[in-house]
Amino acid sequence: MKLLIIEDDEITREMIVKTLKNETDEIFDFGNPVEALKSIKKEKPDFIILDIILPEIDGFGICQIIRKYPDSYGNPFILMLTSKNEEADMIKGLEFGADDYIKKPFSYK
Repeated sequence: MKLLIIEDDEITREMIVKTLKNETDEIFDFGNPVEALKSIKKEKPDFIILDIILPEIDGFGICQIIRKYPDSYGNPFILMLTSKNEEADMIKGLEFGADDYIKKPFSYK
């Protein structure tokens, strides 16, 4: 399984990679969402962990792009992992195509 992580907080991103490195065949991690979109197009990951609050383009926008162009980006499972804890944000994320939504802080276990 190919996993791609888009998280601009370097410490959080490194902890996710460390926690999941033995659970998947390949992990690609990005703090820059524009670079991540290029990689998604190329690698077609099976699973994406996606933060919402990102520079340049937020996680909602990334999710919409992936779902709008499945021929280009594939059809990965998208897990939004974010500090946006309002119910409206969770509903928006799911409406934009996320498959699940986890609020920060979270347990790495």
